[in-house]
Amino acid sequence: GGWRAIIGDGFTKANVQLLTAALARKMREEGVAQRGFLIGYDRRFLSQEAAHWAAEVMAGADVPCMVVEREAPTPLIMFAVRYYELSYGMAVTASHNPKEYNGYKVYWEDGAQLPPRHADAIAKRLEEIDIFADIKTMDYSEAVNAGLIEVLGSETDERFLSNVMA
Repeated sequence: GGWRAIIGDGFTKANVQLLTAALARKMREEGVAQRGFLIGYDRRFLSQEAAHWAAEVMAGADVPCMVVEREAPTPLIMFAVRYYELSYGMAVTASHNPKEYNGYKVYWEDGAQLPPRHADAIAKRLEEIDIFADIKTMDYSEAVNAGLIEVLGSETDERFLSNVMA
């Protein structure tokens, strides 16, 4: 359900883009791409940047996505995938790993970590993608203006907290 690596070694912009392109390809093959994708991130080094790199790939693949506007706890991201009825989501995080690491976890429509069969299918797509020819991106600001990226603000926090308190 996730991937992590040492920042600057395995955790790079190119690898974030490659993994996101594989996920976008799988979503399109499943016919769920237009249901949308959620991206959240934590406070680790490069997390916000990586969230934007992933959003640019989703926009380049014509997959609408929502991006949480600030650092968010993983449970909020999992909740938002379900609340907004999206097909998939991701959290840029290395979870409990040392500070030298970053990565991301992928969530399915039920808000839980990606089931193994889906993770295996995405891994298969990685082998099919030419990193130089198959990854299309759209500038983050342009994608926001075009409506392919929606930035989620405090309303999502409030919905999450209300749900927890209930």
